[in-house]
Order: sequence, then structure tokens, then C-alpha cells
Amino acid sequence: MPILPEYVFSAWLLVALPAVWLVCSLVHQEIKRKNIAANLIFGPVDIETSPLIDQKTLVLQDTIYIFRTSVRNSPINMEEGRSVENAHITADFFTMHGERKELQVDFARWTDNPNPQLGGGHGLRFLSDWNFRTLAPNNAANGIDFAIGTESTRRLFGFRGASQETIDWQEPMLRLKNGAYRVRLTIQGKGLDKPASEWLVIRNCAPPGDVSISFLRDEEWKNWIGVG
Repeated sequence: MPILPEYVFSAWLLVALPAVWLVCSLVHQEIKRKNIAANLIFGPVDIETSPLIDQKTLVLQDTIYIFRTSVRNSPINMEEGRSVENAHITADFFTMHGERKELQVDFARWTDNPNPQLGGGHGLRFLSDWNFRTLAPNNAANGIDFAIGTESTRRLFGFRGASQETIDWQEPMLRLKNGAYRVRLTIQGKGLDKPASEWLVIRNCAPPGDVSISFLRDEEWKNWIGVG
């Protein structure tokens, strides 16, 4: 007995409609996921100067140069957006025209950390919990300090939270050679689909007082050195 066309069409609808509904549902879920997903945006780079004062004599000892940027969590849907919990930073310093990594700084410093022992004081000790932040979905700037130098030494060092335990915040094992570097900052944390990273370029990084720095994204960096 031949199958009538209307029955074939009805059978096709029974199969197609659920499939279409499933696809639409998946698309809707993906759009919603992207709208509320954490979205980290790096800000401009600056050099912050700060006096280094002896806490006992209150005499100015030196001037500190801190290399600073920031990051914001800006989801498309800010009201329902997701936070990034336990966010922490790695700063990798590479040679300017090569792939050789000169230095890796784990747990670069969050700017708003308390300031233990600045200038040799005997206040708070550094706590490992200070390496981590919750980046709320509110577009607020979270400062990042990734390198440091002083006017007198004319040397540059990688900078991490634990560096605050030294008197002048400069750790000998994090010292950088004179020259120029490209720096990759990477943020990891719960709530990110994948680590977020950006490139910075530090030119003529010693002495710190003569530094010029610029901020380049991945594609801009490739164009700048003629890669890709």
C-alpha cells in the first residue's frame, strides 16, 4: 500500500520540529552564556612613582618606579555577569625580538595589597591570600603591578606580591638585565573559560627614569615585529 504524501510530511515534522527546538534551545543557551561570561579587559599602562621613606627616621631614601596596568571584568550582561574567583597573575618577560623567556614572575602584585615593610618598617607580613582576587562583574579597575625599579639603583626587577617583604621591594632573583622586553600578563581564575592574557612592551627599561612603555595587543605586536 503506498504511503500518502501527507503522512510522510507529518512524520517529517515529528522528527524535524524537536530537532529545530533543540538547536534553538542550544543557541539560546550559548548566547546567554556569552552574555554573562566573565570578560576581562586590560587597561592602559603607566609608571607610578612613590617615595621610599625610612620608617624610623622618616628620611626619604629613594624613589620607587612601579610599572602598573589594570584589568576590568566587563560582561555583556553586567547584572547577571559572572565573577572571576581566585584570580591571580603571571608576568612573563621575553626578549624583544625572540621567543626566549628571561624571567617568569608568578603572582604579580595586585595594586591594592597592604604595604608591609615599605622602607624597612615592621608592620604586616605578606600573606599568600593577597595573591588572589575576586574580579566582580562591575567594570571596576583592578590594578596590577608587574615590575619595579628605584632611582638610585637604576635597575629593574620583576615585581610580585611577596616582593613587599623586602625592604626596597626588589628581589635579587627577579632582576632584569638592561635592555627592552615584551611582557605577557596572564590571569587565571575560576569563572574564566580560558586564561586571559595581554602583551606589554617595555622599551629601554633601564634606567627606570628614562623608560618609555607602550601597550600592544597580540595582533598589533605581530604587525610591529613583522610576524604572521
